[in-house]
Amino acid sequence: MPASPDAAHPVPLPPTFDERAAFLEYECGLSRAEAEAQTRSEIRKAETEVLAVMPSVLRPPLPTADGLALWRAGLARLTSIDPDRFPDAVGYRVGEWAEVYARATAFLDQFGSTAEALGWTAPRLFGVHREAGIIRVDACGALVLPVGGQVRAITATEIRFGHLTHREKPGQPEGVPIWEFGR
Repeated sequence: MPASPDAAHPVPLPPTFDERAAFLEYECGLSRAEAEAQTRSEIRKAETEVLAVMPSVLRPPLPTADGLALWRAGLARLTSIDPDRFPDAVGYRVGEWAEVYARATAFLDQFGSTAEALGWTAPRLFGVHREAGIIRVDACGALVLPVGGQVRAITATEIRFGHLTHREKPGQPEGVPIWEFGR
């Protein structure tokens, strides 16, 4: 059986993270920390390009019904975006986004089903102003501001944190879910 044309010229595998970082360190004169940061940046850029080309394969559509499934899927989308750019664009300071994300996922684990049954919505929980992010706190949902600590209790109109309470206010502008920010 004749060899296929591709057998003579196999496609090389891309370098591993450590191989790329070592190349940047030794061949380009970067420090190890700079080389690793550059490699992470290159990987994020490549992932973003792949997501742009194949969004339906790598990013299945979000559930259409507002509720726990949408909230979990929406938050999950935020783990695949550039962690260095997104929090700053929305208005978070260094370290705040990680705390907000951890509090939001803990809320879904503990109170998600209750919130859904009480009629909470994605904008009421995870809303941010479409263009200004968390800077416009009047459009923010209960779980996106970097204040309050862990959720202690929930009613149909309130979410109680340690010593703070988020209350729904009539006439308050409604934001977009944070996973739709900037779209």
